[in-house]
Amino acid sequence: MHNLLPNSAKTGEAEMGLGIRPSAYFYLGRCDPDYGDQVVGYERPSTDESLVSPFDTGGLWHGHVVTTPPLAQSTLKTFVARHSHGVPAFALAFQQWGNAEYNGSSKDYTAGQQPVKAAVPNIDLSSPRAEPRWWTWEGRIAHGSTAMHTLQPVKVFMTQDDFESYEPWVRDDVFLPTHEKKRHLSHLRAILVPTGNEDPAQAMNLWLEGQTQW
Repeated sequence: MHNLLPNSAKTGEAEMGLGIRPSAYFYLGRCDPDYGDQVVGYERPSTDESLVSPFDTGGLWHGHVVTTPPLAQSTLKTFVARHSHGVPAFALAFQQWGNAEYNGSSKDYTAGQQPVKAAVPNIDLSSPRAEPRWWTWEGRIAHGSTAMHTLQPVKVFMTQDDFESYEPWVRDDVFLPTHEKKRHLSHLRAILVPTGNEDPAQAMNLWLEGQTQW
């Protein structure tokens, strides 16, 4: 379904400036409750069509992730390319950083505890402006790629009200053949975790805390 959801204008601006193909974006190993009301957990892609960076690339472009010393916007494309890891090659860098910053346990990372050091030396977490976009690892998968078409959701966390709105949207508005809509909704019901009044991102993080991220 990610191919059917257009990126925002701000995301498109960042992609153009950073030389990133139009993509879907995912945080690795944790959800940030400040972004999104419905949360989907996916299997980790196994193809090198996917890329991972140890910070939020859109946040970098729009000035929400700050480097020390500050980088000129004209250099950010090169900076992102230098700090983009392929899949599955990124896993070693993620593991080494996680083991160093969280003593081998990914639970505190998932819960949002800020590390002492980001994985990129230019990002100084001692800054009072530091926030999760500075150190949360981001995955991106280009729209139309084989990786996007084979991406498998394993958990969906949403409130009952949101599900009741989502189901008629798929049924009435999404441009898919009827049999595809039925298959999609059947799979959704199988992996749906209703959260009641609980924040879906927090519910997902509680589940992720029981999974090993590196």
